[in-house]
Amino acid sequence: MASIIVITDDQKKLSHYLEKYQNRKQYLLIKIVPKTKDYGVDQIKEIIAEIKSYHKIIRVYLFENFHNSSLEAQNSFLKTLEESSQTNIFILTTDNLQQLLPTLISRSGIIDLRSRVRPEINKLIENKLEKITAKQELSLFADNLFQVKNKVEALILIDQMIMIFESWLTKKTFTNKITGLLKELIITRYHLFNNNLNPQLAIDHCLIQAIKISL
Repeated sequence: MASIIVITDDQKKLSHYLEKYQNRKQYLLIKIVPKTKDYGVDQIKEIIAEIKSYHKIIRVYLFENFHNSSLEAQNSFLKTLEESSQTNIFILTTDNLQQLLPTLISRSGIIDLRSRVRPEINKLIENKLEKITAKQELSLFADNLFQVKNKVEALILIDQMIMIFESWLTKKTFTNKITGLLKELIITRYHLFNNNLNPQLAIDHCLIQAIKISL
């Protein structure tokens, strides 16, 4: 069973990508629409039950904007990836990969169709993170760069941290620790976005995790 995450903000590009599954005898493209505003656990369970039935052609399930699903629904979806059937493909679309569970991302192929330019890394923030990770300078936690007033500011800062640490994967020697840190940052961002976490505590948690990569 295959799972593919398509990152896109362009419906035309998505339609072009899906052409390979349309009007071909070996595929049956099935578009899944949320029963409510989000994909729910019950709907995912229905799909799990359906895929267990035999089908002579490959069924391709399309979930557009899969980031509009609860943590429980995403965890439930992970169970479908453990099924042994080879006649199903899942395509999940999103315009923000960071809103999906890291475990889901790690078990899926990634197709990036984004047309927008990636934001630039804030070098001032990167320099501060260098000091925090290299010297464990806890005093930098109080730096104005890491003080946020609301959820939006916290999300923007975490996005910057994710970009910075992703860039370090090709520069640093402790890549395994950076990979673990990135997963933790993505999980924190997910909970901050979907729940009522204290924004400043979320940032402090991210910085604490960052310190560990050089220990």
